[in-house]
Amino acid sequence: MDDCDALKAVIQASNNVVNNKIKNSSLANPNSSSSNNSSSSAGSWSHPSALFLVALNDTLIAPSHSLKLYTAFRGEKRLL
Repeated sequence: MDDCDALKAVIQASNNVVNNKIKNSSLANPNSSSSNNSSSSAGSWSHPSALFLVALNDTLIAPSHSLKLYTAFRGEKRLL
């Protein structure tokens, strides 16, 4: 697997995660009981998303800096 194939795999995996989140949210089913609940608001299902791609041989952005950004990100995250 070359770098391009690896990048495509990461992007596809990220797309799958986002699509599953959307399918399971009240956006996908606006008539669900959770979306009609008065205590429910956009903030209860809205989460920031980010994709951090790191190239170990990157000469412009050091991998250590990317790791610091990833660590500081407060949204749901997973390191692959």
